[in-house]
Order: sequence, then structure tokens, then C-alpha cells
Amino acid sequence: MSPITKLWLSILKTNDTITTPEFHNLLPEILTHCASYTNPTSDPNSPPMHAFFQNIDNPVQILMITGYPTQEMNTAADVTYAQKYLSRVFQLVEHGWLKQLDLDVRSLPLDSDEIVLRLCDAPQEPGTDGAVGAWDVWPQTEQGIRMRQSGGFGEEKTWVEVSDGSQTGIAEVLRFRKIEGVEAR
Repeated sequence: MSPITKLWLSILKTNDTITTPEFHNLLPEILTHCASYTNPTSDPNSPPMHAFFQNIDNPVQILMITGYPTQEMNTAADVTYAQKYLSRVFQLVEHGWLKQLDLDVRSLPLDSDEIVLRLCDAPQEPGTDGAVGAWDVWPQTEQGIRMRQSGGFGEEKTWVEVSDGSQTGIAEVLRFRKIEGVEAR
């Protein structure tokens, strides 16, 4: 199986959530949980595979980028994540969207303090701009299935590029800054 990367955009329920100890303590717990699958020996020389960012222009938007070597490892991590953290997470945020990319997360600039996420209907120039096809995988989750059954939404494919610089002529450009002090423990 190929490596995968997930991008989860969530929206803070209140503007001050980002500053609460509950939120700031929860994020490193989540990163540590994710890293327990991808870096079980806590090797400090391993590249980051999980990070949280805050939208610079719309600070209530939080982006979690997470990656796994295989879909099976992602599924195993998701099951335990949902059991342990999801109810706490949804006390603080609402779901925006969840995209899955067939891309190794280590190719993304997770070490950068700021990243740019470009979303568009199709790559600008196929094969030349670094855009990767992404699927909205939320409808496949337990929570998404319940939303779809209630008429919440359908599936959609978009193209995504994550970089440390902005480009023009794109349907939507989101700029994010890494949330300070949030690292796996």
C-alpha cells in the first residue's frame, strides 16, 4: 500500500478556545497518539508526520495534517483516536472537511512555521504544479455516515497543494501558521 496524508479542517466553537488549557493540552496528546504509530521509538531524528496549524486569515480554522505509511496503519490509528479523543475534540471544534491524499506526508513542509494550502477543482497545469488529488473521506467515517444518512452531504474530489509559498489564480488559498507549543510528547 502507498503512504497517505490526511488534512482535517475544523472550526473552533468559540474564538477563545485556542487559548484554553483544555485545547492546548489536547493537541499534543493527539500528536503523541498519532506518532505512537509512525514513530513508536520516539526517535527525534524522524521527520514530523503530524502537525496542527491555525488559519492566519481566519483564526477559528484549525488544520491537522497527519500521515501514515499505509492505509491500514491510518485505519488502526483512527479507530483508537476516535475512541479516545473524538468526543473531547467535538466539544471544542466543529467539522469543516477531511481530505485524504495519496501522498507521503514527509514530502510536505511540516517543519515550516507557515504553510499554504491551495484547493482547486483541477490542477492548474497537470503534472507541473504539485497538486495532488484528494477525496473527502469524512463521508466514510462513522460520524460522516450518520450525516450522509440525514442528508448532510455527498462526496467530492478536489486538488490540493501544500507548500511554503503562495501562488495566484487558484480557487481557494488558505494560509496557516503552526500552533506554537504543540508537539508530540
